[in-house]
Amino acid sequence: MLGGDEGSATVAPPSEEPMRLLSVPEYLESTVMAVLTEGLEDLCRQRPANPVDHLALFLLRRSKSNTVTEVPAKDAIPAEPPKKYE
Repeated sequence: MLGGDEGSATVAPPSEEPMRLLSVPEYLESTVMAVLTEGLEDLCRQRPANPVDHLALFLLRRSKSNTVTEVPAKDAIPAEPPKKYE
């Protein structure tokens, strides 16, 4: 565990330690950072017109609990345009 005893310098895999007991940095490092970093690197290489959607799809495709079914763009229902606040 990070910052724990001196004999152990690595974070335990998520299955070995309840997530709620980890500090915020430990939780993010053990669950999110690797895939998020990979997604941001892909975003920088691709430079898509809609970077948020691109990153969201990247993360969904690599999710271990992915239950999302991708729909071809031609079959997708367009989202409502964002509301403008005055």
